[in-house]
Amino acid sequence: MDEKLIAQARTVAQQFALDAEIKTVESFGQGRINDTFLVTTENGGRYVLQKLHPIFAPSVLEDINVLTQAMKERCLMTTELIPTNTGELGLIAGATCWRMLTFVTGRTIEDGITPDEARSGMELIGNFHQTFAEHNYDFRHVREGFHDTPKIMRGFEEIILAYFGTKKDEALAWVGHEILDEYNSREHAWAHLPKRIVHGDLKLNNIRFANNSSRAIALLDLDTLGRHSVVVDVSDAARSWCNQADEGDARNAKFDLDIFRAMMEGYGRTADFLKQEEREAIPGAIAQIALELSARFATDAYCESYFTLDREHYPDLFTQNSAKARAQFALYQDIIRQIKDIGAIAQSF
Repeated sequence: MDEKLIAQARTVAQQFALDAEIKTVESFGQGRINDTFLVTTENGGRYVLQKLHPIFAPSVLEDINVLTQAMKERCLMTTELIPTNTGELGLIAGATCWRMLTFVTGRTIEDGITPDEARSGMELIGNFHQTFAEHNYDFRHVREGFHDTPKIMRGFEEIILAYFGTKKDEALAWVGHEILDEYNSREHAWAHLPKRIVHGDLKLNNIRFANNSSRAIALLDLDTLGRHSVVVDVSDAARSWCNQADEGDARNAKFDLDIFRAMMEGYGRTADFLKQEEREAIPGAIAQIALELSARFATDAYCESYFTLDREHYPDLFTQNSAKARAQFALYQDIIRQIKDIGAIAQSF
């Protein structure tokens, strides 16, 4: 990470009400959107500082504050906002919003989840969904277009047309047209389902696990909280956790039925509210999520304006997002090949 950004983070961190003077500030985690830092104090305290992506308005902090307090009341472990020295929920510096969070001791998993971890992770998610299944909170921050697949696909089609005949088009057009053809051949998976409070981004590293066991203990990165179908959360988790390959590896992309079965066993232990129509929608939703994400990666391969570059593995955003678009489409194809088995598992819990 840029040393200037780390220096800026240290200056910002000093504006928050921490337990002692700051000792170190260092880059932390592998997030795709926000810039994240681990702040350590002279007393040994640890905190997580984040520079939020511009897609998140400062009002997102109000939502996080309200819902994390509700989670605490229901004995769900959670990160909490640390106020600034003047009592604000976050710091606005120019056009940038920064927030400081308590640190939840434990470990995160980037890949290679076990069935026991998958089972416990989904038990935690089911508990979260169950807690807020009938909650009537009115969100202050609403992300327009969040998992709005028709809008995403319309935008993708427009981008393909705008780049027609360019070098990028030569490299991406074939996968773009296959994505759109597949999307147009399928019914929408969740438009008809009830809207409940969801996490909104349940990729694997947004689950915190205990250090010495497979027990999931907390959900991380709560800036995507909102109201949507819980099927979107379940399906996005399945897309992330069940892929046997790296997110950018098209050759080895494969949906792991054993991990999915463990996930559904865990979810079934705590999510008693789920309706039959929601359960029936899960297989198609997993496919739609993978297809949607392949379109989002392909869109950013053209535009290079959204996802953060993983400099360790890719030379530029075009290369990174082209690879991830193809890999997510390959995963979609494998999901379709196994869709009957996925449906049988979803009905069994």
